[in-house]
Formats: sequence, structure tokens, C-alpha cells
Amino acid sequence: MMIRRRAHLGGRVYAKAGPHYPRLMPRRRQLPSIGLDDLLGYERWLRASGYRPDTVSRAVRIARMFLCALKGRPPDRRMAEEFMASAAERVKRVTLLNYYRDLRQFFGWALSEGLVDNNPLSLIQRPRPSLSERERDTRHLPYLMEEFEALVMALPYWNWVGLRDTALLWTFWDTPLRVGEVIALHVEDLDWGLQELSVRDGKAGVKYEAVLGSEAILALDRYLRHRPEESERLFVDRHSQALTRHAVEQMMRRTAQRAGWVKPCRPHDFRHSWRVRMLRLGLSDAHVSALMGHRNVIISQSYARQAVRQDAKAVLRQRLNAP
Repeated sequence: MMIRRRAHLGGRVYAKAGPHYPRLMPRRRQLPSIGLDDLLGYERWLRASGYRPDTVSRAVRIARMFLCALKGRPPDRRMAEEFMASAAERVKRVTLLNYYRDLRQFFGWALSEGLVDNNPLSLIQRPRPSLSERERDTRHLPYLMEEFEALVMALPYWNWVGLRDTALLWTFWDTPLRVGEVIALHVEDLDWGLQELSVRDGKAGVKYEAVLGSEAILALDRYLRHRPEESERLFVDRHSQALTRHAVEQMMRRTAQRAGWVKPCRPHDFRHSWRVRMLRLGLSDAHVSALMGHRNVIISQSYARQAVRQDAKAVLRQRLNAP
């Protein structure tokens, strides 16, 4: 019976198959490792690639969630499947798709840096949410003028913060700007003569202008005259720093509660509501798409589909019942 044993000679590991023929055992290859310390390099790469700040924040947050779930173990397909399966129990499939995209991008970067051997997400099927799942619930839209006026009346008009919030609400009411575009505005982006706001770096790098009404212009003028300190940013907090997305969302939520709103009050819902109102005013899809800063009409048509569908059914019933 041949006995196999291992011996350490001169720092080398041998497998003895017999007394005369020692065989050199290959060293175990050290697997590359990836940890939370590598997130700083990933974040720098995202910023250098030109991604927007909110996109960078989301991508780093999801990568951190996955690395924390690893608990120091090497990433592989099984760990990625467990993470995605756990996320699927908590979030919708649209959000799960974002998780998949961000993690696949993260491991693509880690692969290029030599931190991993392969991309475990490349072996997992991409989540495919249906069109109905992609649609935002917009049955409560559009917001009515009476509802908006109640929202404005619930704000404190006796201090500059209340004036700022009033100007913010009028900006969301009159324009289709996203919340990230609003908080990134500078004072020089406001054209008093043309009554327009210029978006310098919109989603996907799109530049466009948004037209303001007279009430919005007056609200912005009152706010800028009463704010305590000058700043290059248009909307600032009490410390003269740029407002955050969370601050705007919290302001809207609390103001809606004081105003007695039953409907949800969210910044992006104002953008959906704006599209429905413009269609009711008679603007074409091409005009709405251009004013919303979209690259094509198809993207605009995905906004507030439920509300537009309700309008279409109302028009059809009216014409079918017409004499």
C-alpha cells in the first residue's frame, strides 16, 4: 500500500508518493480580495467617468450593502444570488433592476482593477420588470390649483425659510425640473428678462430651459431679497449650503400634512403632473418632450401614463355620448 504524505523541505511542500520520487506540490493561489476600503477608489472612478452625484451615491450605497453582506468572504455567484434574492423580498422589480445594474458595474470596475477574478453578476439573469411595474402610480395626478394654493398657504410667510419654500414650490409647479436639477441651480441660471431657468447639466447631460410664470418670478424675487447671506446657489439651507434632495422631500411631506393633503406630495410627482397639465393645455407630445429635456418623445410618453389614460377615457366617453 502506497502511503502519501506531505513534507516541508526548504520552505517547499512535497508530496511523497514513495521513498525515491518526491513531487513538488503547487502553491495554493491567493484569491484576490475586495473590501469596503476599495469603495473610495470606486467612487473616484464614478466621478471621473462623469456620473451625476445622486447616481454616484446610489451606486456606492448598493456596493456597500453587498460588501457588508459578504462579511469578508470572497464574492462568487452564490453570494450574488443570495443578495439579489434577499433584495427581491424587500423591493420592487424596478428597484431590483437598479441593484443588478449597479452591482454589475461595480464588479466590472473591480475586475478591471484586479480585485476579483470574474463578474458574478454576468451569470445571473437580468430582472425584467413589466411595463405596468415600471409605471409610477399617477392616478392622483394632476395636482389641482386649489390643492397647490393650500400647500403654499401652509408655509410660514414671515421668515426667509418660508419664502424659500414658497419659491421652491412655485418652481416645481411651473417647471418640469427634477429635484436634483432644482437643488443644483445657481443664481446666474435665472434669467429675469426671459423668465427662464437654465438647466446646465440635466439627466444624461441634457441642457434645457424651463419657463417660469409671473407668480414664480415674484416668489423668487421675495426669497432672494430676504435671505440673510449671498450665495451662488439659488436654493440654500440655514447654513448657506445647497439644499439636499432629502430636505426638499421632507419639506413637501410636512407642508402637505399641515395643508391637510390626502394625496402623496413628492417632488417627482410635480414633474408628472406638469406633463398632464401641459397636455390639457393643448401642447403636443413633441413640445412637451422638448420642454422636459428629453431626448425623444417616447421617454415623455412614459410619464403619468395612468393619468393620461384617464383623460383619454373621459374624452372618449364624451364623444361617444355626443349626439
